[in-house]
Amino acid sequence: MRLLAAAGVLAAGFLAGPTAYATSQGLKDAKDQVTTLEQEKKKTEEALKQLEGLKADTEKYVRQLDGNLNQLAGELTRLEEQIAQKEGEIAQAQDELAAARETEANQYDSMKLRIKYMYERGDTSYLDLILQSKSISQMLNRAEYVSKITEYDRDMLEKYRETKEAVAEREAALEQEHVELVALQDSTKAKQASVKQLLADKEAELTAIRTILAGRRAGLDGALIRERLRECYV
Repeated sequence: MRLLAAAGVLAAGFLAGPTAYATSQGLKDAKDQVTTLEQEKKKTEEALKQLEGLKADTEKYVRQLDGNLNQLAGELTRLEEQIAQKEGEIAQAQDELAAARETEANQYDSMKLRIKYMYERGDTSYLDLILQSKSISQMLNRAEYVSKITEYDRDMLEKYRETKEAVAEREAALEQEHVELVALQDSTKAKQASVKQLLADKEAELTAIRTILAGRRAGLDGALIRERLRECYV
């Protein structure tokens, strides 16, 4: 509007002739005013262009942050499922370990009872079984039978011990995996909180840019634009 007014003054000077401007200085002042207004208009247009670019960049960044949040939410869901599954596996391993310990203890007790029985009988029960054989073949078979009983006890006890150790190692490994998953979950939650805060900051920045841009386009002065910015944060 000021540019049009200045142009009108200049045009009126040309139409009115020498009587409208007493000196050439008046014509020069009008030209200078038009030039100044054109420069101000150009600066305003450049500022608006920069604001538009900044708004577009910020909107793009906000969309990117939204996508990051969705991705992190998906990761947290998967981690929660993995943690729940790992806790189930740990509980199962603990049950298996308890069962293996009980079986080992039972086998050990059974072996002790057999040994105790042999000593209480004067260590003759198995020996009599062998000596009362009616043939060498029967004696060898019975001797092998006795040997197999004691060998069976040793083998079964060793087997149960190995099973117990294997289950204990698996439980320890599962516990370690659980610790690592929980740590990863905590790290992901911290990252999510950071992205949420950054998103909130960028959305506030975007609101400010839009407010300034709308004010500039409406030709509002700086004080009124600043007042509207304050209203955005109330």
